[in-house]
Amino acid sequence: MYPYRGDDMRVLIVGAGTVGLSTALFLARRGVEVVLVERRNGLSTHPRAFGINSRSIELFREVGVDFETATKVRGLATGPNLNELETKLQLTTLDEPMRRLSPAQGVSRPQDQLDPIVYDRALRLGCEPRFGAELIGLTGTEATVRDVASGATSTIAADYVIAADGANSKVRALLGVDSTGPGVLNHGHMLNVLFRSNLPTAQFSMCVLTNPESSGILIPVDDTGRWIFHIPMGDPDAPAQRYTDLIRTATGIPDLDVDVISCRTWSSTARTANRFRVGNTFLVGDAAHVVPPTGGFGLNTGLADAHNLAWKLAKVISGEAGEDLLDTYEQERRPVALFTMEQSLIRGENRELHWDMSPARAADRARVGMANVLVPMIGYRYGSAAVVAPAPWPTSLEEVCLDGSPGSRLPHVWIDDKTSTLDLVDGEFAVLTGGRGGSWESAAEEVGLRAFDVPQLATAARIGDEGALLVRPDGFVGWRAQRGSTRAVEELTAALDQILARTTRTAPTQSRDRGQRGVVHRGESH
Repeated sequence: MYPYRGDDMRVLIVGAGTVGLSTALFLARRGVEVVLVERRNGLSTHPRAFGINSRSIELFREVGVDFETATKVRGLATGPNLNELETKLQLTTLDEPMRRLSPAQGVSRPQDQLDPIVYDRALRLGCEPRFGAELIGLTGTEATVRDVASGATSTIAADYVIAADGANSKVRALLGVDSTGPGVLNHGHMLNVLFRSNLPTAQFSMCVLTNPESSGILIPVDDTGRWIFHIPMGDPDAPAQRYTDLIRTATGIPDLDVDVISCRTWSSTARTANRFRVGNTFLVGDAAHVVPPTGGFGLNTGLADAHNLAWKLAKVISGEAGEDLLDTYEQERRPVALFTMEQSLIRGENRELHWDMSPARAADRARVGMANVLVPMIGYRYGSAAVVAPAPWPTSLEEVCLDGSPGSRLPHVWIDDKTSTLDLVDGEFAVLTGGRGGSWESAAEEVGLRAFDVPQLATAARIGDEGALLVRPDGFVGWRAQRGSTRAVEELTAALDQILARTTRTAPTQSRDRGQRGVVHRGESH
């Protein structure tokens, strides 16, 4: 666990959806005191988003969440009596490029199965949950919370507040933060019907049904017979028989066994908050940005928000960083959110291109401004004050360039059969050298950072044998030196001071018990 050095520091998280729970986990793992309030009496039991992409798996991998039992993302195929008319996106085409870019592979895991895993881990690390508690007022970072059962109110005095309370965020409304984007789209409001059925085991991840009498989208939830049927807005309180009939008609199986479990309304919306920070209150996930489902970016973008904010808050709370570091949360995450919203809209308007990822359609994608799906997933770059000499972005809508440029995610290279360069970072600052970076290794030890000698990065990160990378706790390159230096300590210290927005070095860079200090040499592998 990370050390906690603050005095009476407390972070209040509003909302216990997947992003709120993950924010709590990322903070609790760093030893930050977290209180989580949620108006519902427990975690959501209705599946929502399914696809957890490779970058999100990397984040969970860092904090010890194991997805070995998760079902793999499946491609699309037709099934008996199912009229699937959309061109099919073969998601398996992502496997090869993602294996080059990441040590982790995306999985399909419904949120009602993911949330308990994340919650349990956060709880064991000290997160304090309060279910049945609704935020009704916010003055600065002092929150007024109402007990849903009794109506009694209480006050939570926090140092920082994180709004993870969804698309209709109460916190965002109380802050008076407006949004950019078209809002609810033409196809508007939908109803998500969760049901259990004896339909054949699905070999698809999504099936578009276009029966004139009942159309919708059919999605297998898991291998236990649970399914989701998305239909144009209906009455969530209508008798279950109404939706049983619609599902039977849509599938063309009049005697299909259907057990409706629950219904949930949702809207296809595109909106990004104009501010992600107001004072010491921050917006994450759907409270900050909502995108249409095309592309599967929504949940994953929110998880990246949570991870980005958590390490920065922890550094400020511990006294290792200046308060201005917190400004870089919005500076980094809002441009990514705007780009992702734009890409979701483009994909929704050009569905055939969205489904067809083949190189043969690259020119067509370029014509409409559609990026390779991997770019908003893992290929974005940051250009804030927490990056020294950031590289411009986007440089390409088609190619993902993880080449060690400042502001990009560290290149993934296998060190041995199980260890990636990303694993060396382990949620803290690290210096990675290219094989003969002795000056940087000595400087890292003097500054109090871990250093790793990784010859493979000489080429992969464009640092040569004598260069080095300073990698941030989130796995993004904060600074790059492409040669050795006789002023290595001074240069490394200056880079670290800029990233952490500090003018004096009043605290150690990291705890001595956070892994091995000094240089670790890594031999060539893979």
